Amino acid sequence: MKKLFFWTVGLCLLTVGIFAQKKEGVDTTKSTKPNFFSQVRAIKEELGDEKNEGGFKAQIEKMERTWSDRLFPSGLAASMADGIAEYVKNFNTNGAPGCTTGNWTLLGPIGVPAFGAQGDGGRGVGQIHVLKFSPTFAADNTVYAGSNWGGLWRRIGTGAWQVVGTDTQLAFSSVSDIAINPNNPQEIYVTTGEAESSLGHHSSNPNAQPSGFTPLFTAGVYRTTNGGATWVNINGANQALLDNFINGGTIRRILLNPNNTQQLFIATTAGIFKTDNATIANPVWTKISNATIDADKELKGFEFRPGTPNTIYASGRDIYRSIDGGATWTTITGGSTMLNLNTLPNGFIVNRINLAVTQANNSFLYAYIVGRNNPTSPTRVRTLYIYRYDGTIWTQLYTRAEGQNDGFNAITPQRTPIAVSPSNANRVYFGTTVLEGTNSSGVYVDLSDYNGNNFHADVHALAFNPSNANQLYCGTDGGIHIKDLTNNSTVGVTDISAGLAVATSYGFDDTDDRRDRIIIGNQDTGTNIYEGMTWSHIR
Repeated sequence: MKKLFFWTVGLCLLTVGIFAQKKEGVDTTKSTKPNFFSQVRAIKEELGDEKNEGGFKAQIEKMERTWSDRLFPSGLAASMADGIAEYVKNFNTNGAPGCTTGNWTLLGPIGVPAFGAQGDGGRGVGQIHVLKFSPTFAADNTVYAGSNWGGLWRRIGTGAWQVVGTDTQLAFSSVSDIAINPNNPQEIYVTTGEAESSLGHHSSNPNAQPSGFTPLFTAGVYRTTNGGATWVNINGANQALLDNFINGGTIRRILLNPNNTQQLFIATTAGIFKTDNATIANPVWTKISNATIDADKELKGFEFRPGTPNTIYASGRDIYRSIDGGATWTTITGGSTMLNLNTLPNGFIVNRINLAVTQANNSFLYAYIVGRNNPTSPTRVRTLYIYRYDGTIWTQLYTRAEGQNDGFNAITPQRTPIAVSPSNANRVYFGTTVLEGTNSSGVYVDLSDYNGNNFHADVHALAFNPSNANQLYCGTDGGIHIKDLTNNSTVGVTDISAGLAVATSYGFDDTDDRRDRIIIGNQDTGTNIYEGMTWSHIR
């Protein structure tokens, strides 16, 4: 029977890593490490009856289904991490294993599947987690998109998206962030690993041990100097960077110093690292964060102050700043700043904080804070806050509780995208299940439908078109969309997902009586059926 290739190659590679792991047994050297089963059990008990489809409990249950068989019976994530690290190092040294060769054909879904008999429903392509524009966008009209599960993609002009070499050249088809040399758009860096989920989202970990466990661990940092034709890992001699993730973890963000393009910074579940020689074969990575930041497994926000890259902001469960290029760090909350994260109303517990800056006013720093109220109640209420920092004090701009205005605004630390207009420092936009933000009158409104009007629910990434401040690109669970911000309602959205093949497939079946019929169940894009040459959506 003809081979069928409908998932990303990364899942094939992940399987190789799994079978490469050491046989699990009693390992007393790892007895003090977080135990996957005990952590999941404690988190589910604390979450109680949370039932939101996109909520944290649902994500934990998916993580549980993914890893339970593989970690049974010990539950030691460290053992799995050892196997994955061993696989990655072997891949980066010796090249791809046999599962990436052979006569494979990509069947899809490619782009948004056709309407099914029951209409649109929640159809879409799959998850997009990061968007970056070429630094010469005005000339080359090129934009990049990264998927935690589906690799790196590029769109030129109005053409279809095309994969950029990460399907077979990276140890995992996973891209968590992108950095592009402003002086050479052919020089691109990507980080790997699943950057949205972690057990550390929750306030209580067994034995008070923070967890860096994520559904897909990092394979480090990769570089191309020819626009993605070839990629090399830059994890250092003997993959030294990966030794910081021996018990699991991921890299969520990467920054390239625009004033010194040899200097890269990464924010990870193991702290903040820097290299000053990004273009050599084996860059030296140095940890530059302090013990407080190292213990913050939720690092997500990571930004230079516009025009002043010696000032760096970082955030996870707190907000940090360095004014000396990362040599020293201090928190910029608490005290007289008007933002004490420990005294927010209703016993609020921070899950994760993301950040945004704008060239329209480089003194401003925006924080998107997600957490839960009522920690002693059987049903906790997820809440978000938007704050703005002016260099001295924080000002609360907006707050919203889950279910406050509609039934489709599930708030979660896995979706905290935030962007500020490059032309108006007072216009801020952020994503929950829908796109929200300030309209022309400064009022916060929903700017997209939940599923409809060319928009798919669950926003992960936001980026402004550098040539048009009224175009906001949105990466969601269903693909990529452009929002026309001159329209202050839920219309004015264009879906540009054509060509993407990034579905995260949790279920699959085929039939013996017809070889060209396949059915798959995907993360947040429903069920799709392949018959002959066409995919269609089953609502």
